[in-house]
Amino acid sequence: MRRAQPADIEGYLARQPPAHAATVRELLRVLAEEFPALGFRLAWNVPHAVLGPAYVAGVSCARGHVAFSPWRRAALAAHRDRLGDLDATPNLIRVPPGWKVDRALIAGRVSARLA
Repeated sequence: MRRAQPADIEGYLARQPPAHAATVRELLRVLAEEFPALGFRLAWNVPHAVLGPAYVAGVSCARGHVAFSPWRRAALAAHRDRLGDLDATPNLIRVPPGWKVDRALIAGRVSARLA
């Protein structure tokens, strides 16, 4: 039998391992503090930051990491050297569960996305 999809972000986080959920909560908290105009909702079964109807960034949990995607390749390409040794693709950054969120890194990627 298939599990019902979560109804909201807290429902999504309740299904995640504690370190993954804590990292996602911290990422979302940083986004809310840095960008008060953003809203948050579950879309495609993962948490997203939105500005009106536009998706700004998504956060999801995978087996060995938490993925952060600013929804624009250019937002990650800008200052790619700032990613250091983090695992990244052209679309997302993979961080380990329990990662101490780098506020400047995350805010910079979202600022680039909004520009």
